[in-house]
Amino acid sequence: MNNLSDMAKCSSKARQSTGQVRQRRVLMIALLCYPAISSAYVGPGAGITMLGALWAVILAVLFVLGGILVWPIRSLLRRRKGGAEADSNGGRDAEDTASLGRDSHD
Repeated sequence: MNNLSDMAKCSSKARQSTGQVRQRRVLMIALLCYPAISSAYVGPGAGITMLGALWAVILAVLFVLGGILVWPIRSLLRRRKGGAEADSNGGRDAEDTASLGRDSHD
C-alpha cells in the first residue's frame, strides 16, 4: 500500500512540474513577443522606401514562381507546334542558327 501512495505522490508532482514548465514557456513567449518601448520615428520617406522594397521582393518571387509554372506548358506547346526540330534549335530557322555567331557588319 505504501508503494501505491508513493506512486500517486510522484505522479502528482510530475503533473505539477509539467504545468509549471508549460506556464514558464507561455510566459517566456509572451515576454519575447511584447514590444519594448521605442523612441524612434520612422518618417514617411523611409516607410515608402520600405514598402517599395517589399513590393519588389514579392513581385520577384511571383515572377519566378510563374516562370517555373509556365515553362512546362510553353515547352509542351512548342513540341506540339513545331515537333522535335523546334525544340532542338530553340524554334529558330536554319538561317537564324547559321548567323548566330556573326556580327551584324559581316
